[in-house]
Amino acid sequence: MASAGESSRDARGTDKGHSIDICFDFANDEGMETDEVFRRFGEHLRKQTALLR
Repeated sequence: MASAGESSRDARGTDKGHSIDICFDFANDEGMETDEVFRRFGEHLRKQTALLR
């Protein structure tokens, strides 16, 4: 169960884990290298985290 300050659902009620899974599936289908996928994910995560501050 999520804590009061954290939600595992987005604004539409979709589990955020599904969104991440879809992104990694897309990257895999596109033949992206693992290091590139994680680099891009890290950049995206840092940008999104900065928006919450």
